Amino acid sequence: MKKLIIIIVLLIIITILVFGVASRYSLKLGNLNIVLNKDKDILAEKIIDFLEDIEFKDFKKAATYHTPEDQKHVNIPKLIEEKFFVKPEFLDITKYEVKEIEIDRSGKRAKVKTRTIFKVLNTGKIKDLEIIFYFQKNDDGKWYMQLKSSL
Repeated sequence: MKKLIIIIVLLIIITILVFGVASRYSLKLGNLNIVLNKDKDILAEKIIDFLEDIEFKDFKKAATYHTPEDQKHVNIPKLIEEKFFVKPEFLDITKYEVKEIEIDRSGKRAKVKTRTIFKVLNTGKIKDLEIIFYFQKNDDGKWYMQLKSSL
């Protein structure tokens, strides 16, 4: 009986290693998604999507992570230049990752610490930058990036 339990546990571990895709906040096995922390999983997905939009210069899509009110005023290229000290056309993001996500006790505010590695195209310099993005959960239950405190 002990051997059978050990074999089953080992098979489960091997299955997870072979077929599973895990993050700190969820475990994905094919169509099965086990969320360990729903809000952190949502925030991790949002920030990765946002950085990917910046990487591929989709500034219109990048603006959608802000509140509808902020979207009227957001100028993503200008904010990129202020944060990265590089004009958007010279920014070549090569790697990004979520380092840490913290949610306050109220569950309404969060900060997402990221690491972004990018190349400055006109100089060839490689830069490694840690950035904290701040989010707020609106009354509609959705998380929005805070415009003035993030990029």
